Amino acid sequence: EEQARKVNWLEMSIWNEEKKKRTFYNSWITDKEIQSENVLKNHGYNLEHNFGHGEIHGSENFCVLNLLAFLFHTVLYLGDEVYRRSRERPGRRETFYNALRYTFSRFLHENWSAFIAFIWGEVPDG
Repeated sequence: EEQARKVNWLEMSIWNEEKKKRTFYNSWITDKEIQSENVLKNHGYNLEHNFGHGEIHGSENFCVLNLLAFLFHTVLYLGDEVYRRSRERPGRRETFYNALRYTFSRFLHENWSAFIAFIWGEVPDG
């Protein structure tokens, strides 16, 4: 006998007050529990903040880039032990992403291993 599974329904609608119309609508069904802790805007991606930028397609581009970043970070977290350990070290994702931004903007690294070592606080010789 198969047991019924509970699912959650989530829908999102964006209303443009200036145009007096709905500019975005989508809905999703998931078996995951929907909480404020598992929404992208709360994990360092700032998805909510980026929705208002751009004249024509800027907000859509920022949204797609955020989703791609989430996808790549998830793949790295699941498939790369070094990345997973470096991601877990600072505790909060936002702290880790701030370290990534700082490092990318200030330093050039020879390879991925040197970059991760720097994030861990290990300064290479020379």
